Amino acid sequence: MLSPRRIMKSGSPAREYLSVAQFRKLFDQLQEHKPIPGVSVTNFDVPFNQYSIENVKAYVFKPEGKEHEELPAVFYLHGGGWIAGNVQSFDSLCRQLTLLSGCALVFPEYTLAPDAQFPVQNEQCFTIIQYFSQHGASHGLRTDAFGLVADTAGGQLSPVMVNLAHARELKVNFAYQVLFCPWVDTSDATHPTRSEFENFTGPFFDTRAAQKWIALYVPEAKDRLSSLASPLLMSKEQAARQPPTLIAVSDVDPLRSEGLEFAKLLQQSDVECAMIRMEACLHDCIVLEGLRTSPTAQVAIRMAAAELKRALSGKTSI
Repeated sequence: MLSPRRIMKSGSPAREYLSVAQFRKLFDQLQEHKPIPGVSVTNFDVPFNQYSIENVKAYVFKPEGKEHEELPAVFYLHGGGWIAGNVQSFDSLCRQLTLLSGCALVFPEYTLAPDAQFPVQNEQCFTIIQYFSQHGASHGLRTDAFGLVADTAGGQLSPVMVNLAHARELKVNFAYQVLFCPWVDTSDATHPTRSEFENFTGPFFDTRAAQKWIALYVPEAKDRLSSLASPLLMSKEQAARQPPTLIAVSDVDPLRSEGLEFAKLLQQSDVECAMIRMEACLHDCIVLEGLRTSPTAQVAIRMAAAELKRALSGKTSI
């Protein structure tokens, strides 16, 4: 298996020097794996019909033997810098969260940048959530409450879903949110952060690559100042609408500082927000196949699954 550590030792080109196609190939190689058994996966197209895109593909993960049961549902909004990633890349984490939480997991496969750019991905993910909030029962999903899970670039999408639902009066109850290494600021308003400075040249994921990918996703600088592109810039009134949240940041990660700042914003807005810092861990250690089996990453995953299970079961305490 190709691992982040092998890449760092090999002298391979830094991420910012890779083309989009090269990075997607590298990411696919990093994520080669044997599927975790005990989970069934189905998929179908959800009508979109915006931005010249007809449909968005949605994948539904369920524990085997419970395919015909009505289960609580969690939406997983994936990372990959908005430019890479698909259901295969995130298969291991999706399967593990499904088994540990006992929930169904819905994975929207949004169009990657720069093939589509902001705000297309926002709208595609919202369309999936809207569809399942209205038709979830026909797919064996409970619709009284939903969970949200996201990593890295998906950490920009997840908080936006909550605020879009409020703005568009979609009657949906988000019971809990988990953000792993969230990328919540695409602007230059709070830069440079301490973690960006510390990790300017990496290792593995660095500030220069982050800047390149932001430009591919949100090419207009003025758009990056919107809370729809940079949730860290949302008002306290907007932040107060976020559900109870668990934020886990990696220590060796350009995104660490903004993840911590977003946790503070939620806490200062009276949101129940727990924050953990995964010391000595690289960016997105809970997703990358060469890192996700580490003790720290596994504890973070189990903690997230337990909180989702608790929140979606309606329990208020352990």
